[in-house]
Amino acid sequence: MFTVWYFAYGSNFDIDRLRSRIGRWQTAKKAALKDYRLSFDSRGKADILKQRGERVWGAVYEVTEAQLRVLDNFEGLHSGVYKRVRVNVECNWKTEAAITYVKVEKTSFYPPDDEYLNYILKGLKQHGYDEETIEMVRAIARQKA
Repeated sequence: MFTVWYFAYGSNFDIDRLRSRIGRWQTAKKAALKDYRLSFDSRGKADILKQRGERVWGAVYEVTEAQLRVLDNFEGLHSGVYKRVRVNVECNWKTEAAITYVKVEKTSFYPPDDEYLNYILKGLKQHGYDEETIEMVRAIARQKA
């Protein structure tokens, strides 16, 4: 069975939410994406933007192609909301190739609602991120539009 690393930084960062969508995966570990920054689009949903020197915290999940196709539906791939992008993430002091989703049409920042933000914060906690990182992500989400 063919597997791929999927880098999650939005609501799929939450282990329980992702499991409810795609079932079980091989393994997961925390990961960081360099030279990107976390943002939220005009709907208050997570997106990443290229920005040198910045970092997006997330997790990589080892998923099958079939599970990735299920994610395509949740991410609105076929309707052109998000697109799959190949990225290199850092995890456990080495670089891994991964697939992630980025917004096709960039829109202005809008803060996420509490429910959506809590998926991300819960994912940070589940994957062992420290309080400082959690507070940085919370601050990004709560900046003024």
